[in-house]
Amino acid sequence: MKIIFFIGTLLVGGKERRLIELLKYLKENTSYDILLILRQNKINYTELYNMGINYNILSNKYIKKDPRLPFYFLSICWKYKPDLIHTWGSMPSFIAILSSLILHIPLINSQITSAPPKESIAFSQKNCESNKLCFFQYNYIKFLCWN
Repeated sequence: MKIIFFIGTLLVGGKERRLIELLKYLKENTSYDILLILRQNKINYTELYNMGINYNILSNKYIKKDPRLPFYFLSICWKYKPDLIHTWGSMPSFIAILSSLILHIPLINSQITSAPPKESIAFSQKNCESNKLCFFQYNYIKFLCWN
């Protein structure tokens, strides 16, 4: 089985730590072919280098809301031909939808584990709309990929 894991960065944080633990487990206990995609080249979990997991940086330049990112990701998926895409975070999930729909690849979204800051109601409301779009698409993706 070939799996693409997609996360923004590997800076210190809860989802980043959980992803590293999952990758470590899969590498030690399965024969899955794993590719890690990072949105930016920011890696604080240096044990990634010792795991022998291939990783790519989606874009060397940080451009906020870069409209080309879904197409860069689609290109990677087209070449790698994964059986599954596993995203971590709202932006990676949003970027991966296009590839999932076009290539009929099941998409697992771990953004539900994210917790927005309590002091920022605007942050929660702003992300709510993009999350609704993502969550709406998942039923459609599930229908395409598993029916």
